[in-house]
Amino acid sequence: MHVAGSSQYIKKCIVANSKGETSSRYRFPVKNEQIKKIWIDRINNDELFHYSDQQLYNTVFVCGAHFLPVCKTTRKLAAKALPTINMPGFHGEANIENSFFNEKKCGADVLSVCQPAHTAHESKEESRPETLRATQSAVPEYGLSKIFKTKEVKHWTLLYFFIYVFKLRALFSFAGVYFINSMSRYSGQMSRNAIVRFKSQVTFLFFSMILYCD
Repeated sequence: MHVAGSSQYIKKCIVANSKGETSSRYRFPVKNEQIKKIWIDRINNDELFHYSDQQLYNTVFVCGAHFLPVCKTTRKLAAKALPTINMPGFHGEANIENSFFNEKKCGADVLSVCQPAHTAHESKEESRPETLRATQSAVPEYGLSKIFKTKEVKHWTLLYFFIYVFKLRALFSFAGVYFINSMSRYSGQMSRNAIVRFKSQVTFLFFSMILYCD
């Protein structure tokens, strides 16, 4: 919890044009870098980024007029409280959601919800046609979609497929003729047709391997 400083060290509220209508003043949450950065962004004073944590804690204060009642008590401020009322660097609604630091929405580096203008700029960039085309071209393709990318590759792939089928056919034919040949040896009646088929299939297989094998 942030504790309001004692009256002896309290200075003027750092927020520009602050009327300081309340007597409570709250020190900077220097122990939490993310919340501290949001405070500085909403105060809209870049000089505060050059302050050390000790300087922020001892010399910079934000009055209670910039916090919703749910964020504070008489002398204490909720640990994740954010100023939302009349803040130069904050243009959202001063509701409960915007008055507390949300780790799930802001993330480790204080992104989307904490910097809506930056997010909108990125969204426009990402939606442009040239950006989409560049993103799509940067994504690698895998599997059959890459194989059949062009007509030339598609035709060669189809050719190799038929060659593979013919190779299998020739192989099985060769095995069949070899089986007939073996049986004929035992029977002593090797047919002339079997010999012709054997020679043709072996020749076909031989030339197929020469022409198409890698």
